[in-house]
Amino acid sequence: MSLSSLHDAIDNWSLNTDRPFSNLSTKEIAQGAIQGLDLTRPDLEVATIALSELEHRTLNAALNGMLEIQDILTARGHQTIRWLLQARKNLNILTFDDKPNENYTNSLYVILRDGYTEQNGRYGIYVGQTANSPEHRFAEHMAGINAGNGLQKNGIQLMRSLMWPWQKVPGAKRIYYESALHKALEIANTNGPKVSGDVVPVEDWPEGFQRPLVKKSIC
Repeated sequence: MSLSSLHDAIDNWSLNTDRPFSNLSTKEIAQGAIQGLDLTRPDLEVATIALSELEHRTLNAALNGMLEIQDILTARGHQTIRWLLQARKNLNILTFDDKPNENYTNSLYVILRDGYTEQNGRYGIYVGQTANSPEHRFAEHMAGINAGNGLQKNGIQLMRSLMWPWQKVPGAKRIYYESALHKALEIANTNGPKVSGDVVPVEDWPEGFQRPLVKKSIC
């Protein structure tokens, strides 16, 4: 299934590259993006990255694919996530300040939500952390179970391209890692995204934690 291939590419997206779909065929990219838009909750993340990749290609098939994706977005009342690629680049400022450990149980997650103004890029993101899987926590938000403000109504999908670049974080520092991801995604985002969720002020972070990000936040 083409959509699965695109999801796999996002899950394995290196922070050192801007084009996670570059090794996939034009047909696979277009078909996968269209499949994602046909879901009950449209996959706007895949559609946005797909359009960005197809713009680099000169074949008529790429142009036709772009036009079809755009037409479906318009028909569904949605649009591309115009701030996505810049927000993705912001993850490069993050550091994993604790040695990876298979016993860590907390995951960070990012949810795309609708409901903001065009000046803020229309779509925003909610950053959270959970001891369950991101998929389980997303389902809870959509069901109204301890849901973030406005998420049950406006939540769209998990944003795998903006997740914490490492699998798990230590439970004792989960709120600080959550805050770091939140702060990183706010860098240079005057035109979106609006970022919501719990966050601890930088001055209350542990000494030496996320030095590059703290320096950037203070400057």
